[in-house]
Amino acid sequence: MTDTADTAAGETLTLPDESVVTPEDVFLYNDYPYRFVPAGVGGTGTDRAGVGGTGTDRAGVGGTGTDRAGASGADTSQSSETTAAPDGQPTFYLSPLYWGGGEMDVPFADREALSEQWEPADSGVLDESGWREWLTDAREREQFGEAEVDALAAELLDESQSESLTDRLRGQTDRLRESLAGLLGRGGDSGA
Repeated sequence: MTDTADTAAGETLTLPDESVVTPEDVFLYNDYPYRFVPAGVGGTGTDRAGVGGTGTDRAGVGGTGTDRAGASGADTSQSSETTAAPDGQPTFYLSPLYWGGGEMDVPFADREALSEQWEPADSGVLDESGWREWLTDAREREQFGEAEVDALAAELLDESQSESLTDRLRGQTDRLRESLAGLLGRGGDSGA
């Protein structure tokens, strides 16, 4: 099987778990959402702003490239020793969904290099309920800022699930209203 393949829909990458992804697909890599970006799409790893977003809406929000690398579990400073590309350049990148398009993108020479860093327990293609569970867990972890998780949720969940977020907020508002009514009701009873 090849590292990447040209198809009618564009380039694809076969992940170590045998899932096939396109640049539009989001998958979990070392416990963070990523996209596959073929080399040469939007430039090189350091000037690729615009892949999955613009540099201005991704960089500098909630942290720097240095402190975010450890949070995603990806080592962005290490490049693979395998040189599948004739010129020694990466054949593809994994771009973190929120922080991607620049220094945070992880370069890979080939699929074998990805396989060496793949952690099956916290990597792979997730369905909608899997992303919902991941987002719930991410909201409880200090390494993720609220704005980051909100942006990831907007990207990962489709419109019907976005309504679920609205429903969740509506439910919290209803519970608050009920609590206030109870407090006000008790206050009125004690004065009677």
